[in-house]
Amino acid sequence: MHYRWDIKTASTWYAGTDANIFLSLRGDKAAMQEVELNDPDTVNDWEKGDTNHGAIETAELGNIQTGTLRQDGSGASPDWTPEYVRITNDEDGRVWLAPVGVELKGNQPFRLVFKLEDAGQFEQIQRQKKEAAEKAKREADEAASKADEEQADREAEEAERKMRKELE
Repeated sequence: MHYRWDIKTASTWYAGTDANIFLSLRGDKAAMQEVELNDPDTVNDWEKGDTNHGAIETAELGNIQTGTLRQDGSGASPDWTPEYVRITNDEDGRVWLAPVGVELKGNQPFRLVFKLEDAGQFEQIQRQKKEAAEKAKREADEAASKADEEQADREAEEAERKMRKELE
């Protein structure tokens, strides 16, 4: 499953950090191990007022509920004040948001609590999957019914053939 992340650093003095940033996520279907985050589009991540972004490939997490965000205390002035973490499921468009708004100290994980911000096309995709499954079941039932009818016809023909042979 492909997820995108966006993390906004606050605009206050010394909100940015040079530390390494780590994120873990937990949903109602699975959990994701902690991974280090790096914005592929910038050289100096996590600066005051910036929004950094990237992508994560992991198992289907379902509805994202919680997670952790931490910095490892490395670099000059490692303390960091992120405003929020936003996660987007690229396959169905769902978006979750977890506010932060506090200064994170080195290696002290902050517990993220996510709320669904946008349901995307999730319901539509689920409905389509359900309809496709129902259609496949109907077609399988019809094929089985037709096979049963054909078998019954063959058995009736065989019984009729035996009767004729006996009458002769």
